[in-house]
Amino acid sequence: MHVSTPSGAAQGRGPQVTDLLSRIISCRPLNRDQSLFEIPLWLPDGRSTAVRITLPPSFPQAQPSIAVTSPLRHANVKASGHLSFPSLDFWDPQSSKLADIVEEACSMLSSPSDDDWQLISAASGSSNPSSLHQRDSQSTQQQPPHTQQRPTSRSASPAKQQQQTGTATNSPQDFPELASLSNEALAALLLDDAKYRSLVSKVLSNSSATQVQDSVRKGIIDMANSNLEKEQLISEVKNHIAIVRSSEYAAAKEQFDSRLQRQSAALAKLKPDVLIAKLAKASREADDQAEALYDEYIASSTTIEIFIASYCKKKTVAHARNLKSTAALQTLR
Repeated sequence: MHVSTPSGAAQGRGPQVTDLLSRIISCRPLNRDQSLFEIPLWLPDGRSTAVRITLPPSFPQAQPSIAVTSPLRHANVKASGHLSFPSLDFWDPQSSKLADIVEEACSMLSSPSDDDWQLISAASGSSNPSSLHQRDSQSTQQQPPHTQQRPTSRSASPAKQQQQTGTATNSPQDFPELASLSNEALAALLLDDAKYRSLVSKVLSNSSATQVQDSVRKGIIDMANSNLEKEQLISEVKNHIAIVRSSEYAAAKEQFDSRLQRQSAALAKLKPDVLIAKLAKASREADDQAEALYDEYIASSTTIEIFIASYCKKKTVAHARNLKSTAALQTLR
């Protein structure tokens, strides 16, 4: 396994990210702050996966994290999916380059050897030994990880190469009814619709899908029976609601409307504009009373001592009410 030896001066977060995106064209950021990247990758057997790079907030002082999004068995892939190899484990903020390490990770996964790599089969959980030998013969022809494309007619996947060369493939083990049939019998099934439907019915009857379907059907029937048993209770509740609406509801609504009217009447008297108007009116009345005292004094109908005491008292009340009215207006604005 080739281990890259990064060189050069230390790079900050921005230059490291720019170098990664410029060197690996298929690399794309998954968020705005460019702390999460993903690189699509085609494995030698034609399956697709992705390499996910996570940069911590303190990168490049802190080590980046590299993981795969598909389950793989590999000497450098942990059970959690994270990669572990010398260039990554011994990350050096002063000399390590993110692009070099990511290229090395992609190269390890796209050009593996039988000794350190085995893909977990999605169907049965076991690998196909013949496909592993084919990976060895094709590993020297793999493109760089950042320029790999989906296999085409010129570069077919191992499964397609098996069909073109006539190599026999393992028959599926999920349907044992087919394992005992010859090629002639299989061809006859495809041509005879009645036999085909009969075989499908037999396969479905022995599969877990039929058991799940029966279980779901039984659950639906039980739920329907339970709902039918509650029909009498629903009818009684409807009758009770009708009684409440015809008797108790009318009385309760009448009482509610009466109290609502009393509340509206009380609020109408206590509205801010009503209170301010009452203060202004009271201020004018006190001022008018003071002016009346003045007129009485001019007419010589009262003494100076009585006039001064009464006039000052009325003017003080009028002035206090006027100040309260002005303050209330300013508060509401």
